[in-house]
Amino acid sequence: MNNSMCVVAVDDSHSKLTQLLAKLEYATGAAVRPTLSFAPEELQIVSDLPMNVVVDRILKADAAIVDYNLKSEANVEYSGIQVINEVLRRHKHFPVFLLTSYKEDVFTKEIIDVCHVFDFDKYLNDNSYAESMNRVLYEQIQNHKREKDAWEDELKKLSSCTEPRSVAEDERMIELDTWIEQAMSGGASALSQKTKRDLSASKLDALIEKVDEVIASCCGGRE
Repeated sequence: MNNSMCVVAVDDSHSKLTQLLAKLEYATGAAVRPTLSFAPEELQIVSDLPMNVVVDRILKADAAIVDYNLKSEANVEYSGIQVINEVLRRHKHFPVFLLTSYKEDVFTKEIIDVCHVFDFDKYLNDNSYAESMNRVLYEQIQNHKREKDAWEDELKKLSSCTEPRSVAEDERMIELDTWIEQAMSGGASALSQKTKRDLSASKLDALIEKVDEVIASCCGGRE
């Protein structure tokens, strides 16, 4: 049974990618969990490669590590942080991390969660640090998988409920379905299109009812 987790390393430098892949392979195994390992893949940024292509590839993996500077050898319009922000915009729970040697610039000029930043130089040169960061990466992937399982279980319970659902429950179903769809990289929705239409109609009915109440209250106040 293959339990390897696909981790995409993103950089514009082939030599750095080679180092990153070697470090991912070295710092897993016994350091993280002997029966589980990463299956690292490289994505080299080349001139004029569209950012959406990069993001699409990342979202097909289990996690990604992205270099902050993607312009040292490639002519592109985006940075590693912009790639990460787009990944998280499309799937806010995705395990993605920034690798940088410019920590001061990142924290003073950019907006990013400190928990999502790895020190590039230490990751490549300090085995203890690399093992620690790979453990964080492993745990984030596992947490994400557990979250997805929990969303699916909650959605099944709400979908199979025989009692009439509240508007809040309908909204929660739509929210859960959106998260699951994102976790599947834009794959099939967990809800049928008919169910989604019914849920949307329920939200619209509730909104119209609230508007009617507001109008009635305003008219009543003028009498």
